[in-house]
Amino acid sequence: MAADIFGIDTEIGGAWQLEGAILKVENGDELIITTADIQYRRGVTKFAPLNQRKRYLATGEADGVVTLGAVIGPSKNLIEFITQYADACSITKNVLTIEPVGIKPCPGDFNQAIKFICQGVLLNALNVNVSQIGASLTLVSAGMSFSFISLQMK
Repeated sequence: MAADIFGIDTEIGGAWQLEGAILKVENGDELIITTADIQYRRGVTKFAPLNQRKRYLATGEADGVVTLGAVIGPSKNLIEFITQYADACSITKNVLTIEPVGIKPCPGDFNQAIKFICQGVLLNALNVNVSQIGASLTLVSAGMSFSFISLQMK
């Protein structure tokens, strides 16, 4: 086999096709979601005692944030979704799951889909945007920011 033009020694690892991802809402609402972003962080403090050479890490609680973009209009049950996820008393049943769909691995390639499950979800902020696309299309969309308590992967 001929060498790479840049002299890079690289092996081809494989390929797959991914048709997209789906956001599942625990109560089955079908929303037109256009963007989803999950951030899950925990505080970590490093310290070094004065009486030894060891270093330690102390970890704190996790902090999760989900940001969604949704099209307003034909989305089913958008008002009910916002009402439920804005109610602090509903966080025990407020779950958002994001997972890839339509994965088609090539023969011989290893591939396993992972679901990200956000539990204890609460709506923190909502913004509405109206934009003119081209000369003939107006789009009304919403940006929603949520806090969540726990992130699981399956």
